[in-house]
Amino acid sequence: MAVTSETISFISGPGLSLHGVIYLPDQARRPAAGAPAIILCLGYRPVFGMFAPKYARGFAEMGYVVLTFEYRGFGESEGPRWRHIAQEQLEDVRNAITYVTTRAEVDADRVALWGDASYGGAHAVMAGALDQRVRCVAATTPFADGEALLRDTRTPWEWQDFLARVDADRRARVLGGGEAVAPEEIMNFEPASHVRAAKHAEKHPELAALRYPLSETADSTMAYKPVDYVDRLAPRPLLLIAAELDRTTPTSQAEQLYGAAGPPKRLVILKGAGHTDVHGARLADVMEIGARWLARHLGPRTADIVRVEGDPEAEDVDARVPADLRDLIEKEAIR
Repeated sequence: MAVTSETISFISGPGLSLHGVIYLPDQARRPAAGAPAIILCLGYRPVFGMFAPKYARGFAEMGYVVLTFEYRGFGESEGPRWRHIAQEQLEDVRNAITYVTTRAEVDADRVALWGDASYGGAHAVMAGALDQRVRCVAATTPFADGEALLRDTRTPWEWQDFLARVDADRRARVLGGGEAVAPEEIMNFEPASHVRAAKHAEKHPELAALRYPLSETADSTMAYKPVDYVDRLAPRPLLLIAAELDRTTPTSQAEQLYGAAGPPKRLVILKGAGHTDVHGARLADVMEIGARWLARHLGPRTADIVRVEGDPEAEDVDARVPADLRDLIEKEAIR
């Protein structure tokens, strides 16, 4: 199937132009009323080229319009460089929702959010909970409570040292100073993530160069608590995909979200997978799980149905990742 892509831009925040790419399925797959759309929310190290094109191409080949974009300050988007602030990125996601609804190729009543790992998953949950235009949400390895995440992935003494460092940086920042640090100095990555990040950086040098404002990023993360909002998503559907061996955003974070969410909801924990596997070695599997979910929950509205509750299995849904894309993912996956 022919998939076309188009470079786009839209405005977010205080007049900032954000860069994105929209992927369009073959015209024969687009209904007269418009195709369903998926907005991809990137994660804590939002380097566009790493995984977004693979997600986008795969879902576009299945008949979805897919919008991928770079948060303010990242990639080709305008804004202070590498200012990783949760609440600002959430605003970018909601403006991306608005943008996609302006596209003639899209059925504005069928817009889904797909959160790619940690922050991307948290953004998808938060934006979906706050924005009624979102029809359903899928999130991989999301976190529920940013403060708990930063605390629970450190020893007690490391946590106290971290808080002291953040407080010192707050005071330096208001006097015109402050540190810019590598992302892993704020979010504590599992050892395997460090190894894989180094391998990814060989293809994507921006990964190695990223530096975030210490106290601003830390404070925004600690204040970011999707678990306090996820119940607002129901009765719109939620899919959570976690990794059994994840030590960066442990499965307990996804379990918290699942427990707080209303139905319909589904939690899938991938056996033997680590944090980066969900968008690396297990990406094709993740996409197939998500595609079955989307095929069921992003269909056209039926006029004589008010709502349908529950989440029966639907293995008969044909939502396979195209063979050539699966081969590409498996060939390029960082292991």
